[in-house]
Amino acid sequence: MSTLPLSPFKRRISPENSFFDEGNTLRALSNKMSIIHFVNDETHSLDEDYLFTCGIKGCTAKFSSAQKFDEHYDTSHRYVCNECGRSFVSPRLLDLHLSEIHDSYFKVLASKKAMYQCLINDCG
Repeated sequence: MSTLPLSPFKRRISPENSFFDEGNTLRALSNKMSIIHFVNDETHSLDEDYLFTCGIKGCTAKFSSAQKFDEHYDTSHRYVCNECGRSFVSPRLLDLHLSEIHDSYFKVLASKKAMYQCLINDCG
């Protein structure tokens, strides 16, 4: 009968083992994001040959600067409808979309009387 060891012991696993793939991917993304947060102002620039790639699933956009990546993220991925996947440039436009397109209560009210909301962010 085999007994389990009572004290901890080291197992050697090669760094290339598939066990580490997910962690390596997350570490690489984290490194990129820390660079982006560090270089968030226009006075700092990185080598133009270095490309930032968008880490969002299905997006293959590449950028030569952190500023361009930030602009892309803000316009394409920050305010996304979870129902249909459309992107919006502001939370207000996303909220209006959710109400007008995906909210059944809003549809019932709109069928009874015309409902309008201003598209300008600061408009009340």
